[in-house]
Amino acid sequence: MKRKLFGILISMLFIVTVVPMSTTLAEKGAYKPVSIDRGWTWVSSYPNYAPSGMPDFDQRQDQWQGIIDGGNGIAESTARGDDVQVTAKGSIVDPNKPAVIAPGLNCTLESYPQGDDIRVWMFSSAVTTMNCFWWFDSRYDDPDGFPGDGEDEFPLVKDYGVGDDHAIENAPLAVEKMANALNITSTLYLDNDVWIDTIDEWIVNVSLEDVLDLNFYTYPTFDFIAGEIETGRAVILLINFIKDNEDECEIVGSHAVTCAGVNSDDIKIAICDPYWDVYNPSEENHNDTQYVSHDRYKVELGSPCEDIPEIEWWLPTYETDYNYSVVHSALVINYINYAPETPTIDGPTSGNAGTAYNYTFNSVDPNVDDVYYYILWGDGYVENWDGPHASGADFEIAHTYKREGTFTIEAKARDPSGYESGVATLDVTMPRNKAFNFNLLSWFLERFPMLERLLDLLNIVI
Repeated sequence: MKRKLFGILISMLFIVTVVPMSTTLAEKGAYKPVSIDRGWTWVSSYPNYAPSGMPDFDQRQDQWQGIIDGGNGIAESTARGDDVQVTAKGSIVDPNKPAVIAPGLNCTLESYPQGDDIRVWMFSSAVTTMNCFWWFDSRYDDPDGFPGDGEDEFPLVKDYGVGDDHAIENAPLAVEKMANALNITSTLYLDNDVWIDTIDEWIVNVSLEDVLDLNFYTYPTFDFIAGEIETGRAVILLINFIKDNEDECEIVGSHAVTCAGVNSDDIKIAICDPYWDVYNPSEENHNDTQYVSHDRYKVELGSPCEDIPEIEWWLPTYETDYNYSVVHSALVINYINYAPETPTIDGPTSGNAGTAYNYTFNSVDPNVDDVYYYILWGDGYVENWDGPHASGADFEIAHTYKREGTFTIEAKARDPSGYESGVATLDVTMPRNKAFNFNLLSWFLERFPMLERLLDLLNIVI
């Protein structure tokens, strides 16, 4: 997979249109989508398992915590149970990653902080990644499914011991599965390269490398992220917390959030935050994906730190104990887009001129996108990107040939991104339905189709 990598160490994951008519499909160029509404654009919702858009799982559950140094530079706590002693008690901790104890494979902290050591919530990277995986799984799974149905048609998220991949009870197990895969249950900290490699491996292990793609960007612009969200990609932002020491800015922590929507007009971003639930501070269990808090923040463009000019934007109202919350990087997961399949055409291949006949078109989109149909009837009439229609669903439409002759129906399908299928054809013959011969008139109408339209407006059948 293509990846743009810039390896950094993540510290403290705890803190928190109408087009001209054409007479042949060959004359049609690639579709260019119209500009997207620059108001709020929300990540798609799927009624089966992501009814409220991007899921918003919470990291503050099941003791998903670790222990770090409280500031004196010395590890003072001792690991218990299956917890992992990252820094030996009495030893000096690394000020850039002051981990003392990480939870073990059971993901539950069983140790207690001693001295000035403190507990911290620490699963934001695992939660945000699973938000995206659950969302993609919903997109590709049975559209008529429901949590607890016991069905599993897409392997990105699996049943981890509760009998169903999308049951509410499976959400924390999925997060813990991801936390162990990322190895933060034994180190407390996560390197970006490990994060990317782990997601890559997960996708390959479930044979989805031809379906999903992963890219990593350092200091992306707001416009770039807005475009990624608007075009249907899953985006995780890594926010760095910065302390302004007057003469220099110091990065003191990081936190991962999932993008839920964007407003390019007002320069705002909506996020699923594993720690805060600002927009919808409900007591409901956010393991149930119908309950979300898509928190909205005003974006400030540019850098608040003169000594870190590469910062492109930050969130001035994001709640933190430090001076600035800046966007450091973005992890973007995208489905690999494929063109719709060449449509099938079903309907009568012969009949009488002046009689309406029904024709059925069907195209399957590999990405389960809606499809639009461009149909040339062969007599000068065009269906100009009719849609949207559900992938794999029959689209039936009637057409009347006003004159006798043999006509070739041509049809192709297009997805919302402008990817077009091949061209399907069906030859249709309409014999005379009059007792006398109109060969000369038919020859004339073939060369002057606008005259036929005029006759049609006058309700004259020939």
